[in-house]
Amino acid sequence: MMNKKFSFVISFFLIAIASFLFMLANPSFVNSNGLGFIAFIYFFPILIVIHNQNYKSNIFFGFLYGFLSYFLYAFWLVSYGLLIQILLCVLYGAFWSILFCLLKFADSNFNKYGFLIQFLIILSFEFIKTKGFLGFGYGISGYTQWQNLYLIQIANLFGVFGVSAIVIFPSCLMFEIYKKIKNHQQNFLSVLFFSGVWILLFCATLLYGKNQIKKNENVSVKSKVSVIAIQNNEDPWGSGFNHYRSSIQQLINITNDALKNYPEVDIVVWPETAVVPSVSHFYDEEKSNRKLLIEALMHYFESKDCNFLIGNGFSEFDNINQKIYNSALFFEQDKNILPPKPVVYSKNHLVPFSEHLPFGIKSNFLEKNFDFHFWNEGQDVIVFEDDDFCFGTPICFEDTFDDIPRKMKNKGANFFILLINDSWGNSFVCQNQHLAISVFRAVENKLPLVRCTVSGQTCYISSCGKIENLCEPFTQTYNHYEIPIFNDYSKTLFSKLGNLFIYVVVIICFILLLNKFIFVIIKKVGK
Repeated sequence: MMNKKFSFVISFFLIAIASFLFMLANPSFVNSNGLGFIAFIYFFPILIVIHNQNYKSNIFFGFLYGFLSYFLYAFWLVSYGLLIQILLCVLYGAFWSILFCLLKFADSNFNKYGFLIQFLIILSFEFIKTKGFLGFGYGISGYTQWQNLYLIQIANLFGVFGVSAIVIFPSCLMFEIYKKIKNHQQNFLSVLFFSGVWILLFCATLLYGKNQIKKNENVSVKSKVSVIAIQNNEDPWGSGFNHYRSSIQQLINITNDALKNYPEVDIVVWPETAVVPSVSHFYDEEKSNRKLLIEALMHYFESKDCNFLIGNGFSEFDNINQKIYNSALFFEQDKNILPPKPVVYSKNHLVPFSEHLPFGIKSNFLEKNFDFHFWNEGQDVIVFEDDDFCFGTPICFEDTFDDIPRKMKNKGANFFILLINDSWGNSFVCQNQHLAISVFRAVENKLPLVRCTVSGQTCYISSCGKIENLCEPFTQTYNHYEIPIFNDYSKTLFSKLGNLFIYVVVIICFILLLNKFIFVIIKKVGK
């Protein structure tokens, strides 16, 4: 009895340690950049717990780990409301309860190479959790390495999950060593073999990364696109006509200052939802204050010798229903400013429960009684084309998933401009977690990108993931970037095949688990 109680206490302690390690490996309130090296061991404590507890206890400890780790990691979600943060943590608690049981099953039934199956299970889970309506692209192990430029270059082959594979495996290998020591086993040949394989792969990954970065330095550049990104540090909770007018005037003032220093600019960029009143709706409306505001804005755009890319709510009518989208609007001089006929990309992947509701659930009651506002989902992935360049604009949450930037790359994008509003989180840590993710979108597609944000981190990211000219967060400022247009835009393996690597991993994992499960059932029935 004492032994069981002691085991429970130790397990509880190990879960707390594992949760804290998960937080530390990522950008957090302890270290805003994260301590990426910790990620190589942060699954080790939970595997010890899983091994020493039965299935019933693992349901509890799995829930505890999922809840606590994401509570510490995504603490900034409390700014959206404590309820939202708790719901996310409960969701991940449920996910990890299931995962702990699967890991226990692998540990108990794959006697010889159970740690390899556990590795496949964890890696598969990181991918699966990004799918579906509740898909959440944060907290993937590969993202912890965002500042290790040599290591992350394999993302242009296998995506971020290729990096995750390198990062996760040592925890599983350490667990195998732990089991052999605990069981007084003296045969460590398999451990030595897999350790050698991992070391060789790790070294090969670093050599590949070094070679890719060297190639990037010597790449042939045809021309450059001059871009100004405006960071307006706007209050995300402000509303009403006076607030919108003040906000637009603030954007104009910062833009004027920027154009004084950089008069020959190709594109001026305003971030996600920079202009709240819909250009498409209010320009054509009968006389109103908002119509006059939009008209004045269009005349301002026309008066400048450059193109404008802005975040705005695009409005259109489908039969009798008005649909409003969270959109990027591209205005080209002498083409589509007056009257405003911008090229429009509407956000395809909306934030669940914040930007839209699932399964066609009507939001009228919430919008009328609780001041909620929901967007419609964009249906097409488009790119913006000029005579000399082509670019894609993933909007905020979209760049936490790899599919939309990849589609834009395959449609001919020479670079990305990300329109982002992370000011809702009111957290430097939240911004750095998002910045870490953006790095991978550049590396996967070997395309440079500009992040234009409301409150931070506005910056330039090279095609090999190097961050340059980072604006100070929570300040009204701007930055100027010269984006190279390369002579050669050959597709990366990732842009060609997408997540083929991780799909293969998931399928193999599923087949092995299903086969073993059927075998176990037949064996039990036979008894």
